[in-house]
Amino acid sequence: MNGLMNWTMTAPFQWTALGYYHMAFMWAEISFVLFFWGQVGLVVRDNPRAIVSQRIAMVCLCGALFLRLLFADYGYIN
Repeated sequence: MNGLMNWTMTAPFQWTALGYYHMAFMWAEISFVLFFWGQVGLVVRDNPRAIVSQRIAMVCLCGALFLRLLFADYGYIN
C-alpha cells in the first residue's frame, strides 16, 4: 500500500461520508466499464474484423489512458 490519503480517507481505513459516496460511485462506474468491455468481447467474438473499427480502437485507447492515470495516482509510474 502506497499510503495514498486525501480528503476522503484522512487516515488509513478511516473514511469520511464523501469517501463512502465515492466508493459507491466507483463501484457503479467499474460495473459499467466491465459491462462495456464485455460488449466489446461479444462484438469481436461474432465479428473478429470488428477489432479494427474506430469505436473499438477508441474504447481500447480510453482504457489504456485510464490505467495510465490510475497507476500515476497511486505512484507506480511518474
